[in-house]
Amino acid sequence: MSATTSLLIYGGNMLIVYFLMKYAAKSEKNKLLFYALMAAAILIPSILGGLRYGIGTDYFERYLPDFLKIESDITASTKVEVGFEFISRVVVFFGLGFQWMLFVVQLLTNGLVFSTIIRYKKSLQPELASLIYMLLYYQCSYNLVRQCLSMAIIFFAIRYIEEKSLLKYVLFCVLAATIHTTAIIAVPLYFIFNVWTKSKYKYIKWILYAALAFIIFNFSVVFDFMNRYLSLNYYERYMPTSSIEGISLYFFLKWFLYLVPGMVLMYYKYHGKDKDDPFFQKFSFFLAFTVCGFLFSLTSYMGSRALFRLSYYFNMGLVILLPLECEGTKLFLKLPGKNRRVNLMTLYSLAVMIVVWYYEYFIRLQGETVPFQWVL
Repeated sequence: MSATTSLLIYGGNMLIVYFLMKYAAKSEKNKLLFYALMAAAILIPSILGGLRYGIGTDYFERYLPDFLKIESDITASTKVEVGFEFISRVVVFFGLGFQWMLFVVQLLTNGLVFSTIIRYKKSLQPELASLIYMLLYYQCSYNLVRQCLSMAIIFFAIRYIEEKSLLKYVLFCVLAATIHTTAIIAVPLYFIFNVWTKSKYKYIKWILYAALAFIIFNFSVVFDFMNRYLSLNYYERYMPTSSIEGISLYFFLKWFLYLVPGMVLMYYKYHGKDKDDPFFQKFSFFLAFTVCGFLFSLTSYMGSRALFRLSYYFNMGLVILLPLECEGTKLFLKLPGKNRRVNLMTLYSLAVMIVVWYYEYFIRLQGETVPFQWVL
C-alpha cells in the first residue's frame, strides 16, 4: 500500500478510537453503553494490529519461529520470557495461528492502557490521552511487542502506587517482568512516589535525579551487578557503548515541546497554594516520570542502547502528562477565558504529537509500519 493509504488507515483508526473514548467517558451512567464503547475502542485497533504483517526484523527472526516451535510442541521453550510464552501456548491450545497471538497481545496492551486512561477521566480528556497513546505507540515495530505489553502492565499498575498497595503493585511488576525482564526497573517507583509528589520533599527529589544520572552514566557497572541475580544475558546485546544514532536538534526540540509547558505550570504551582492537592500530585508524578524518560533517552543517544529501551517505560507518562497539562493550565494559572485556554493547550498538544507522529513514522519510517502491510 502507498504511504497515503497507510496514512488514511492509521489516521482513520485513531479518529475512531478518539470518538469512542470521548463518548465512553460521557456515558458512564449508562453502563451497557459505556462498556460497549470501551470494548469497541479496545477491539477495533487490536483487530487491525493483529492483521499487520512482517513489521520489524523480529517478526520473522524471532516471534514467528518461536510460535511455530510451540505450535509443533506446546511444551517447547524459547528464549523469551515465560509470560509471553504462556500467551503463545494459550493461542496454540485453542488451535489459532500466529496472527491471533499478535491480536491477543495487542488486545491486552490496548485494554490495559485504555482502562487506565478512563480511570483519570475526572482529571483529563480521555479521548486526548487515547489519541496521544495511539500516536506514540500504536505503530511501534513488532520488535517491541513484548515490551509494549510490559509497559502497559506497569502503566496500569500505577493506580496501586496511588492507592498505596505495595503488594498489588509489586505483583504487577513481576507479571510485567514475565513479559519483558526490563520491567523490574519500575519497582522503585512505589517508594519514591511521595518524593515526586509532595512539595516538602522537593530537595530530596533533586538528589534522586542526581542519583539517577549517576546510574545512567555508569549503567554498564549497574547492569553487570544486576546480571548476577536476574540473568539478563539476553539483553547484553543492547549494551554497546556507541550511540544508537547521532544526537540531533530534533531530539531536543521534541522534548522541549513535551516538557516546557509542564515545567512552566509547575513553577506557577510552587508559587501558589495547595501544593499537595490530588490533581497536583498526579501532575507532578507524571511530570517527574516523564523527565526520567527524557534523561534515559538523552543518555541513550550518547551511550548504551539498553537505556533507550528502558526510557520507553517512562516516556509512557506522556500519555497522561500532556492531557493533564491542558487541565492544569486552567487550575494552576487561574486566568480568564478558561475554555479558550484549555482548547489552545489541547490544540498545542495535538499539534505537537501529530507532527512527531508523522515525522517519525512516515518520514523517518520508524517502526517499519509504512507502507501498511497485512495478511489479507
